[in-house]
Amino acid sequence: MGDNNFKTLFDELGMTPEPTETDQCSLTMGAPGDSCLKECQLIMQKAAAKRLEESDAMYLFQYGPASGDGPFKKALATFLSTEYKDTVKESSLYLTTGASQGLYLTASLLFNTGDTVFIEDPTYFIAINLLRDDLGLNVVPVPTDDKGLLVDEFEKLLELHLSSSTNAMTSPKMFRSMLYFIPTYNNPKGGCLPPDRCEKLVALARKFNTLLFCDDVYNILYYEDTIPPRFLTYDKETDPDFQGHVLSCGTFSKLFGPGVRLGWIEASNRIINLFVKSSYSDSGGSKNHLVSGLMTTVLTEGLQAAHIDKLRKKYGSRLAAVIALLKEKLPKTVVVSEPKGGYFIWIELPLWCDAVQLVLMAKEQYNVTFLPGTRCTPTGKYGNCIRISFSYYELEPLLEGVKRLCRAVCQYMTANEPMNNGSIEPVQQEDNVSEPTKSTPAQRLIEALGLEPHTVAGNLKLKYTSKLKLGFIAKRNKQSSTEQDKSLDLPAASSIYMLLQGEEYLSWHTIAADELLFFHEGSPIKVHQISACGDYTCINLGRPLDGHNYQVQIPQRCWYAIELAQKHDGAYGLYSEVISPGFHPDLYESGSKEELIEKFPQHAKIITRLSEK
Repeated sequence: MGDNNFKTLFDELGMTPEPTETDQCSLTMGAPGDSCLKECQLIMQKAAAKRLEESDAMYLFQYGPASGDGPFKKALATFLSTEYKDTVKESSLYLTTGASQGLYLTASLLFNTGDTVFIEDPTYFIAINLLRDDLGLNVVPVPTDDKGLLVDEFEKLLELHLSSSTNAMTSPKMFRSMLYFIPTYNNPKGGCLPPDRCEKLVALARKFNTLLFCDDVYNILYYEDTIPPRFLTYDKETDPDFQGHVLSCGTFSKLFGPGVRLGWIEASNRIINLFVKSSYSDSGGSKNHLVSGLMTTVLTEGLQAAHIDKLRKKYGSRLAAVIALLKEKLPKTVVVSEPKGGYFIWIELPLWCDAVQLVLMAKEQYNVTFLPGTRCTPTGKYGNCIRISFSYYELEPLLEGVKRLCRAVCQYMTANEPMNNGSIEPVQQEDNVSEPTKSTPAQRLIEALGLEPHTVAGNLKLKYTSKLKLGFIAKRNKQSSTEQDKSLDLPAASSIYMLLQGEEYLSWHTIAADELLFFHEGSPIKVHQISACGDYTCINLGRPLDGHNYQVQIPQRCWYAIELAQKHDGAYGLYSEVISPGFHPDLYESGSKEELIEKFPQHAKIITRLSEK
């Protein structure tokens, strides 16, 4: 941290463009390599030499127009129209500093803390953290297959979390919810959403007044003759019920280099106008005004054309070579995706494999790293999957890294394969012998730990009570309470096991004690907190390798509610709780929805959702 010798984000990770046998080879990062950056350097040198000689070049150093430099937007619209093979209007464009900033801006301007947003599962891992942790949104995962989002499942989730909306939409909070997804050359799976699903998805967005946020960073990186139409074309302006429910977010980070820090949002006028009129735009004006001026020259002079064509050919040949090598070296039980564009390959190992353990072993023994599937989901699923990138290294070091990966996978599977992995035929039972009922992991934990039903929700067991006693004054939290403070002789601490399943949740309550929550297994667990002064936070209890926290502290007198991050059938989360001083009923107070809303009206939505039914 803070080392002035670092030139890039990857230096701190120890990545080198040509790793030796003793160097780490990272197949994790989705970024262009040195050869692409050198091409960009030459292109930008030519563009800068021409643009900075023009008489109005000094204005590139001034605050730019709120929606972006006019000549750049015109050049960008022409460029995108050619690449997309579809008309892009400059009036529909708004400049950003990249796709992640575009997502942050959209979510923060259109939604409030605690609002529900949907994400495809699995998805781009930083988007999960941005929406859930940075912005405090209620993130609901939507199942996918190898082609992308399962739209019928999404409809069920919309019905569950939202009611149909036909009301007129007003700015600024014009949408009831949002779906973040990557419909074209998806990260991490690489698939493209079929046309029939695209059409139904737009219809659902209109019915439920939900914004469809398309992360379209890979559309132009296609390696086949026939390219899929971009998703925004399905939200037709000629439709009688068109109101603009689709937003496309793009960037030059994958085409030139992340250091350019230049991207765009394409959306309907009502969304663009909201961005332009925001204080964010009013303060800073156009994003990266200087670089957008240089990119105007790049696009108008056509300097990007040969470069992008070269990228497609280079990435396409790398992709083909890597897939061929994976299929040659990996066991037949391993499934390898075959994307036609983008940066990534998704690899599914047998279900009994633990990709996190594989990553640790591969890094230590083979000097190769990659992304475990659990990083790409808020649900704890995809523990047997990995994602690799083919964008960073040239072909020779890339294939060497893939060979290391294959050796690691083969060693791991040989050493850890269960005795009966499916290759042994199951014993056939006689007709009069019934098959035993299969218990779920949650049921087995309840039995093994001796958990009992909780009066509120879930199952729990008191595990420990300290013999050390403390004198304690239990003060009443409700101002309207007529009860007197109590003097109690309490144990110094106590601990419990707690297990929640599916839709179960602990409604708002507070305890006059300090609490520590510790994650054990299952789905990540969302801990919603409202402090005495009204500050709301949502912290995820879960595995740190998945971006969560093993431990969460709840201060005295903090109102809190707990639910699972994943609520599908069979989902569960097991955690333990240490309370000091030890638990006593007089320390506990349940939250009345009406009183909490009166006290914290700004959090009415999340209070209502997690109050007692």
